[in-house]
Amino acid sequence: MHYLRGTHRERGLIIGFSCLNCACETFTASVNGMLLNVEHYKRTALGHLLISKGKEALVAEIKRMLRASLKKERYCTYGYLVKGNARRYFYIRQLFARTDKLSEKLWVYKEVKEYFLEREWKVHTSTTTRLGADYKVVSVTKDHTKLDPDGLIRINFVWEDTLLVPMPDRKQERKGA
Repeated sequence: MHYLRGTHRERGLIIGFSCLNCACETFTASVNGMLLNVEHYKRTALGHLLISKGKEALVAEIKRMLRASLKKERYCTYGYLVKGNARRYFYIRQLFARTDKLSEKLWVYKEVKEYFLEREWKVHTSTTTRLGADYKVVSVTKDHTKLDPDGLIRINFVWEDTLLVPMPDRKQERKGA
């Protein structure tokens, strides 16, 4: 048994890799000093690719994965500003749509508007309970925040990509063991 190790350097891109020649599940790779973070089955497939087809095929696949990770899906949702405070807003976290799908965005907009309209533009923000001497509830106060029906805002976001993660510090691992 011996390791297949190597690096590929090209226009600011340094890809390092290693794998046992008979155990594709031992494959590891780094890109510009950042560990390639993929699931076990994908790591095994990359190891198999290195063993069976060689360095060029592996580098081409890693580049394809990097390009795909750069094409992140963009999403949006809608919310409403708090009446009297233009810095605070409320939205529904579970309702969102891809920015390139007009029908999805329209559906999300209608659902968000209907949700706040049903609640008369009020959002429950906190509950205060006052207790008596024997720790029995004396009164319960619910606080609400009023939203501005004309204060519609669009919130854009992108899913975070974790394809590359920092390399573990080998010195710290040895000290801890």
